[in-house]
Order: sequence, then structure tokens, then C-alpha cells
Amino acid sequence: MKLAFTTLGCPTWDLQKILSTAKTLGYDGIDFRGYLSEVELFKLPEFTSGIKETRKTIEKSGLEVSAVSSSARAFSKNDEDRIKCLNELKEYVKIADGLNSPYVRIFGGKLDGTPYDKALQIATENVKAMVKALAGAKANIIIETHDEWIDSSRLKALLDNVGSERIFALWDVHHPYRMGGEAPATTWKNIGNKVRYTHFKDSIATDDKGGHKYTLLGKGDIPLKEIVSCLKKGGYSGYLTLEWEKRWHKELEEPEVAFPQYIEEMRKIIKSA
Repeated sequence: MKLAFTTLGCPTWDLQKILSTAKTLGYDGIDFRGYLSEVELFKLPEFTSGIKETRKTIEKSGLEVSAVSSSARAFSKNDEDRIKCLNELKEYVKIADGLNSPYVRIFGGKLDGTPYDKALQIATENVKAMVKALAGAKANIIIETHDEWIDSSRLKALLDNVGSERIFALWDVHHPYRMGGEAPATTWKNIGNKVRYTHFKDSIATDDKGGHKYTLLGKGDIPLKEIVSCLKKGGYSGYLTLEWEKRWHKELEEPEVAFPQYIEEMRKIIKSA
């Protein structure tokens, strides 16, 4: 298994600092979720008109782009939102292919009161349209266990309904357990055969309704060893990616602290799991 971090954790770092730090610490890849002050990569020249130079710089560093993470969603509340998400997905597919990255992350999307059965039908049709948009592209889509899709049985239903080998699961190992009370073994049973990517984070509970406070890896009570064991026994060989949400949570430790701590702790967990 390989290690990466998302750029959510270092929103003030330029490309050279991201790459040099990752290489020095022993990471294998970078997951791009925003860059500097901009969250959406398709608004930046480094990932559009100047993407060839960006790719050369990354390749020269010896690192991979493990994924590019979009804000697109499978479920949309109306046609305007559906078109927006589809167009955004298309832009990120261009970026992924331009950086030789295998995956574009999308969310399941908040249901906003829509009954689940109807939302599943809408999301299925939307994702089928997204899969069609992959024609001629190398990158595939990964849907994250997020929003009302932290229940892995729901994500399984969506993946099964779409029935495409271009769409896979991203197991954010924090959300199903912390917010849904789902055991790692249950998550793996439901979607393990479709998991191609992971996000790792740790936390402690602040209430019994999913409230939490993020911690450095191993300082919380997410069953990380059990999760990694599920992955190892299941034959997973992809990325274990730190999603340190510094962009959204300014109170978190700086990346200079979190990034080396993650790689040191994760190596111990991998060895012992």
C-alpha cells in the first residue's frame, strides 16, 4: 500500500513545497483538492493551460497524482445542479488525464429531504451520464462515503445500479464509523470489492450523534488498525491518503506537524495490522 496526502492539509503551500515535502517525508503521491487560495482546480492555469508543465514538474519529483478531488455530486436537487456537476466532472477528468491520475473523486451528495429511493434513482441516472462522459478518457470515477452515503449499503446500491467498471468506491474510513456507527467489517463487506481508494483521518467523539473533534492519527478512537486489517486481508494495494482538513478547520495542527506524524504512525499501523 502507498501513502499520500490531500492538498486540503496545506492550503498555503505552492507546488514546489508540496512536492519537496512529500518526497522528503517518504510519501508516494499527492491528492489535489484545491491549490493555494482556490478550491476548484479547473479555475487555475496550473491545471488547465499550464497543465503540461505541472505534470512535468510532478513527474520530475518522482511522485504520482493519486487522485484529483472534485466537488461534483452524484445526487442533484434539480436540472441546473445536475448539469453543473456533470460539467465539473468533465473538467476534472481532463485534469486527471493531464496529470496521469487514475481517479476523479465525487461525492454522493446531500439528499436535502429527498426520499432515499427517489434520490437513488436520480443519482443512478446522473452517474450513468458521468460514465458516458468518460468515453476516450483514462481516468475513472470514485464516489466517497460521504453525506447521506456514509451508509455503505447505500453506496453499494448506487454502484450496483450503475453497473459500470468505470465507477468505484472511495472509503473515507472516518465517516461511516464516526457518523454512522458502521463497523469497518460491515463497510468492507458491502463495498470492499469496489474500493479503489481511501481517505484516512482520526477523531474523538464529542456527542452520540456523530459530533467529533479531529486529532492527529492514532490520537483518536477510530479503529484504524482494524480498518487497515480489512484492507490488507481484502487484498487492497492502493493509497492510504491522509485527508487533513486544514483548509476547512484552521484550528488543526499545521501540515509541518501532521504530515510527518501521519506517515510515521501509518507505517506502524500497517506493520501491526
